[in-house]
Amino acid sequence: MKKLKKYLLIVIIGIFTMLGGSYFYVEFAGYFKFSKEWQLGVVNRIRNSPELPERFYVLYEKIYPGYFTDPLFSYYIRKLAFPYKREIQSPYRDMALMTNPVGFDLTLVSFHLTHLVSSKECFNCRMHYYEFLNNTTGVYEVSRKYFNKEIDELDDREMIEIIVYTFNPSFYNKFRFPDRVEQKVEMLMSKLQI
Repeated sequence: MKKLKKYLLIVIIGIFTMLGGSYFYVEFAGYFKFSKEWQLGVVNRIRNSPELPERFYVLYEKIYPGYFTDPLFSYYIRKLAFPYKREIQSPYRDMALMTNPVGFDLTLVSFHLTHLVSSKECFNCRMHYYEFLNNTTGVYEVSRKYFNKEIDELDDREMIEIIVYTFNPSFYNKFRFPDRVEQKVEMLMSKLQI
């Protein structure tokens, strides 16, 4: 009986040591794995992206609750539990995808960004460089091209339409499938009670 207790204690300590080591590796490996030049370049690109109107953040947060506030670990846990759910998003992971990491580096970049920039800064950068269709990059260009307005002048409906384009730009193409876009925007507006 004593040997069994001793064995179980060793197994439990081993499991906690592996989990703790994995956590610290994922959380802090970016400081050692990525060069200072790379880190500085990514951070400068993120911080130099123009800010979006506050209403844009509010609408995005209503569509994706917790997008700006949930910790990155909760994103990965929810993604493991529900791998095909589109509603599970993280600004750090979205931004990490833009840096073209390979394999597990995507996770390391995501966690490393949490130490360097805020979630809103990541979101600003993602929206500024997002590749929409019809030779349009970023929400500022989209608002000018699709609505003939600056992004600050858009109403809620138009901002939601831009958010819909980010779901899948080719599926929600305003010029090829206007009814599909309209239907999705109406569905979101009724869901959000706007």
